[in-house]
Amino acid sequence: MKTRRYQRGFWEEGFAFAALVFLYLSNVCLADTRRIDTPSERYPRTNLLEPRRVIDAPTASTLPRGVFEVDGRVYPSGGAQLALNIGIFSRFMFGISYGAQNLVSNDPPEWNPRVEFFAKFKIFDENWYMPAIDAGYERQGYGPYNDSLDRYLIKSKGFFAVATKTYSLQGLAAGFHGGVNYNPL
Repeated sequence: MKTRRYQRGFWEEGFAFAALVFLYLSNVCLADTRRIDTPSERYPRTNLLEPRRVIDAPTASTLPRGVFEVDGRVYPSGGAQLALNIGIFSRFMFGISYGAQNLVSNDPPEWNPRVEFFAKFKIFDENWYMPAIDAGYERQGYGPYNDSLDRYLIKSKGFFAVATKTYSLQGLAAGFHGGVNYNPL
């Protein structure tokens, strides 16, 4: 009588490999056993460099109290926009923005109909187990203003809530961001 040897299939090998990678990464991430509560404690020289936006989406990072930033954006048809954001409190920031179409062209500029605003409040600070959570409202859209729709070509975020979790992998920071928004306009 012949005995059959068990051969591992593709899924068993893939699962074993994924388990090894997970164990390695969990040991790398947890190698430093000191209690570290916030990203600014993990990376003390980069607390002002935490991104407040990733491409066009807000993150769960606010400006520290008394700090301001100037943000500019250019878009097709010679449009440009300038924004000023200020950290009012350590957990609250406020900003205003204004722009125009045909600003960089031979045609006369078409100014936006109003100054738009932005406000963000930090609900929870990031700690070892929980992500940072912010909520806010952004009224500024992008692109040409459409009078018939009473909005910009690219709608503003409206009300939003975002979460950010930062990890340290061998001294490098990796951030994961997610959020939801609702624009009633």
